[in-house]
Amino acid sequence: MISEHYSTLSTIKKYFEHFELSVEIQQPDFLATLNNLETYDIFMVDIHLLNASILYDVEEIKHKQNFHLISLEQHFGQRDRRFQPHKLVSKYLYTPISMGMIFGLLYELYVMEKTIHTNNKENKIKNESDVRFIEEIENITQESFQDFNTIHILVVEDNKINQKIIQSVLQKSTIDITIANNGQEALRALKENHDIDIVLMDINMPIMDGYQATKRIRQDNQFRNLPIVIVSGLGFRNEIEQMYLAGANAHLTKPFKIGQLYAVFHTFLHQDKTVQAKTKGSTLYAENNNLLNIQKGFNHTQNILTYRDTLRETLVFHQNSSNQIKEYIIKKDYASLDIYCKQTLEHSISIGTDYLSQTLKEILILINNNEEFLLPKYIVTYEKVWLSTKREIEQYLKSVDAF
Repeated sequence: MISEHYSTLSTIKKYFEHFELSVEIQQPDFLATLNNLETYDIFMVDIHLLNASILYDVEEIKHKQNFHLISLEQHFGQRDRRFQPHKLVSKYLYTPISMGMIFGLLYELYVMEKTIHTNNKENKIKNESDVRFIEEIENITQESFQDFNTIHILVVEDNKINQKIIQSVLQKSTIDITIANNGQEALRALKENHDIDIVLMDINMPIMDGYQATKRIRQDNQFRNLPIVIVSGLGFRNEIEQMYLAGANAHLTKPFKIGQLYAVFHTFLHQDKTVQAKTKGSTLYAENNNLLNIQKGFNHTQNILTYRDTLRETLVFHQNSSNQIKEYIIKKDYASLDIYCKQTLEHSISIGTDYLSQTLKEILILINNNEEFLLPKYIVTYEKVWLSTKREIEQYLKSVDAF
């Protein structure tokens, strides 16, 4: 990775390392002697460093070596760049970057792309936005599952102990449970029971494994929308990726928590099949577009899960922003204030917090016009806007059980 913004690269490096990838950060002068990228699978460069000469060198190298060129761009340049894509660039990433965006990038480059080449005439490949990571809902008991008394689940699991665990968890509800010991039995159960609402699918089973079973289920149009949740022992990424490609919707890693199983039902089952779920903190959310424009944020990330991750990160990274701005103004450190507000504004625009963005723009205009004497009033103004924005983000995340 190459950029003049070292702090940005340091954050991205941690995200890649989460997926056990080796990452190198190079200085921009590395580009001056660019002649061999053989040891790299991904070459990520700040778009401002990719001049015509560099692109020519990259093109020459790509004739001999196989790697992905990723353009790292600031949000302000997004509109123009999308209308002028370069043939050498595999993907564009727009800051601020989140963990979800890196997962999406890797998934597109090394999972979806491979499948498109090998299965281009088979079922449509699921988009990474369909992938669900199940977060635990707290304060769930066995009685909580009475919210789903009318549903019918298919548990595909060859381990008798694991079968009994699921049955024990659900014993205080009237949920109908069908057990299949392998994929072949699961296919038979689905033919015999047309009212099954969701499938919990183990991966490694005799006779027919979870991957083959899921693929066969998706080949039948009758079950195209049937939720299939992977239940895996160790959660190996390659196994889980294969299951997603076969058509699974989400995954749980054994031993899963009771709140995660409840979250699976709450996420995938239609409300007309259940009593309203009693999740912790669930509230009705009335969107205030001026404080939080969800559509704008989604348009930036193109992934609702990534957007929610970014909102959670916002609450952490900007929790002391009011004090930081106050300190810069009191100390009359306008250069630092300018940099801080520009960085915060970029992030604010990307998540759709319009009031906050407008306030930051006003501060920057005053600095640019040498009207710093007006800045003290923004100590209170910014704090009020940030607190209102913070509450709005929290209310939204609570309403979707993501807080």
